Amino acid sequence: MQGTRQAVTRSRAASIACDYWSFHIIDEIDAGQVRFMDLLAALRIAPNILARRLADLRELGLVDRSQCERDLRCFNYKITEQGRQLLPVIVALRGWEGWDG
Repeated sequence: MQGTRQAVTRSRAASIACDYWSFHIIDEIDAGQVRFMDLLAALRIAPNILARRLADLRELGLVDRSQCERDLRCFNYKITEQGRQLLPVIVALRGWEGWDG
């Protein structure tokens, strides 16, 4: 039974990490710490979708979040080491898809 649960967990993780928006979010954050509002502007994504994807990426350990120093309603996001391991996949998909980022 544990093998099935592990497969489902991996499947869910792959589903989240390989999502269209997740790839773009990780790619955008790779440049450094990024604020939520900056991601909204850069990606032109609905706020609820961005918030959900960021929560999922944090749950998977691909992205970290920290509060801004001056505005406690503001958060900075940065890619984790585990998230960096996904970058070669994103680069490969860019080449395959012809996406220029």
